[in-house]
Amino acid sequence: MLIVDDDEFNRLVLRRYLPTPPFEVEVAVNGRAALAAARRSWPDAVLLDLEMPVMDGYKAATALRALEREPGRKRLTIVAVSSNDEAKIIERARAAGCDHYLVKPAPREALLRILQSEVPSTDPDLKDTLPAFLASRRALLEEMPGALAGGDRKKFGRLAHKLAGSLVLYGFGWAAEECRGLHRDAAKGDAEDLVARTKAVRAHLDEMSDSMHDPVPAK
Repeated sequence: MLIVDDDEFNRLVLRRYLPTPPFEVEVAVNGRAALAAARRSWPDAVLLDLEMPVMDGYKAATALRALEREPGRKRLTIVAVSSNDEAKIIERARAAGCDHYLVKPAPREALLRILQSEVPSTDPDLKDTLPAFLASRRALLEEMPGALAGGDRKKFGRLAHKLAGSLVLYGFGWAAEECRGLHRDAAKGDAEDLVARTKAVRAHLDEMSDSMHDPVPAK
């Protein structure tokens, strides 16, 4: 994730919107710096201010789309984040290559909803089953601390293994990797640490589920 804004406090707020994990975040102070950062490590998404010195967000979006066409680069999501809500500005941003437009102060829930909607899955039809899937995975996570408390580390490991395999199929890469680690450490890991990591995965899936049920703000 790349945050591009010339105001350090705006960068700070957006940075806090994106917890690590699951997000890996880099920041840039203008469009030129954003291009340099993108060349070093191609992002999945860019949160882009529009009015910046050196290179503004419009030029940066256009340049990012040009870089995107180079071999080996996947399509990125560009979210314009601006204090201007004029229709002509929004149209200009979209014409430059922005996929989404949020007006400052951008609600955290709206931003996360946009980013989560870009999470890949193996099949578009899986989107209809996502609420039930998340509910079932959260239920499995609820079982895991009890398994540890009862001394049944084999069950804890089985549950972690099952979660890892299913979460990766639905595109939840960070949660799947965490569950792989829980499976790997199930036999000998510190119990308190395992429970804390299990709760972190559960909290992540709770946030995903909650964002799916939040009403979309009126425009």
